[in-house]
Amino acid sequence: ARSEGQDREPSRILESVASRVQLGGVEVRPPSVASVLSRMRVKEPGYVAFRRSLEETLRGLAIERGLGSDYSAYAEFIGETGSYGVGLAETVFSDIYYGPLVSEFKGSGPYFNLGVGLYTKETRSIREETLRRLSEIYGAEKLAVVTGRNRRLAMLTIGGLYKHFNDRASVFIADEIMGGAPPTIQKPSPYGIIKSASDMGVPTLIYVGDSAEDIAMAQNASEFGIRTLFVGVTGLTHNPSRARNMFASLGADVIVESVDSLPFIIEEAKKSAA
Repeated sequence: ARSEGQDREPSRILESVASRVQLGGVEVRPPSVASVLSRMRVKEPGYVAFRRSLEETLRGLAIERGLGSDYSAYAEFIGETGSYGVGLAETVFSDIYYGPLVSEFKGSGPYFNLGVGLYTKETRSIREETLRRLSEIYGAEKLAVVTGRNRRLAMLTIGGLYKHFNDRASVFIADEIMGGAPPTIQKPSPYGIIKSASDMGVPTLIYVGDSAEDIAMAQNASEFGIRTLFVGVTGLTHNPSRARNMFASLGADVIVESVDSLPFIIEEAKKSAA
């Protein structure tokens, strides 16, 4: 998007890219956060449609076997994702993960005394030196956090490293939902990527993640004219080989064991393109 000697505004670059990309009915260039929210309200995300389809299939099988009422009771007992304090699965998972802090994130609880919280066992997945090198490559304002968590929980893990990120362009989806945004902005909705790109004024991003939802979010962002290169990290899982195969099958642009290798990969790619 940029050649030797050119100095173009990001918004102009984005407009140029968007004019050559099929936007799927989105007319805003560059795409605004409002357009993403509107589309998410009227278009059911794939994972929601899949869940509904699966539930309908299971319910149908239960009815065929005369177990319709049992299935309904079981489904009500387990509850839907997000039904903390009502559904058993969501409640137990949240109490295990957040521990005594669960009330700050869910508004009530804990209902079960299940320890201090698994979040306390999480470690940082990136070294500070890596963030410094990425800042040198792209500029201090071009690094941002996009996470499904709220700010406080994310900060418990990120800590002092957050000083290397652009706060204005960082997106904490749980906080957005608490502020009134619809739950449909959760991954794999591209909302977080679109909002971050809009705040930074860039047409292309590199998004680093370790789950299938992460790569789906990156790929969904292309529907809005934002080219998102996805880097799948395998070293954060219990089965790196399986994670590598998953990312490869889903079309990840880059697959690495550790995000700390990213600066080297970027620098080598630049040399090859020169």
